[in-house]
Amino acid sequence: MTVIGKGNDYGIVETLYTLGLPFFLITTFGLTKLIIKTYSSLKKYELMDYYPAKYLRFAMCTTFFIMFHELHMSIWNTKSILPILFLNLAIFKRYLFPTQVSPVHIFQSSGKK
Repeated sequence: MTVIGKGNDYGIVETLYTLGLPFFLITTFGLTKLIIKTYSSLKKYELMDYYPAKYLRFAMCTTFFIMFHELHMSIWNTKSILPILFLNLAIFKRYLFPTQVSPVHIFQSSGKK
């Protein structure tokens, strides 16, 4: 269901209509915070030659791409885009917020490669 009809270029309005104001703001703010946190972490990780930096860069760039295209047309609910967004969230969870038993946490605390 669309707000304007077929062929519109109002992606952000369409997404706001679909998700509602509270969930839209939470989602937009959360994804923006993840992108900013990843960008600041990448500077430190690249100096340490941290191997998941490539995964984090992929997740950051594709999430930014999805958010940028939402300004023009709604693409997040497309069959091919939504799985990429979920994959990005999994990458963020694994490498930005490692748990105590995660191999990433063991790698960071031991300093070994």
